[in-house]
Amino acid sequence: MAIDVRNCPADFRSAWFDYLVQVQNLHTRAERVAMFATAAGKPATDAPSLVKFAVTNPRLGEYLLGALGRSDEAWNKLERTAMNYGVLPER
Repeated sequence: MAIDVRNCPADFRSAWFDYLVQVQNLHTRAERVAMFATAAGKPATDAPSLVKFAVTNPRLGEYLLGALGRSDEAWNKLERTAMNYGVLPER
């Protein structure tokens, strides 16, 4: 989030901010699922255990994996936009 993109083309800035929003959304959802896991007595302290817990409940699985998919889509859009300018961002 500390990257200054003010001088970047508008379409890149838009893709960058969309990506940041989706990453934050994924982070928030992961924290919430981890909270449910802890309440259920199954602490999820890493990504694999978090996903494993989330998929035991179809709604939680969709909640978390949907956010993961949207962050992947936002990253792909960011990459495509950057490639229009001869740049390939690093994840």
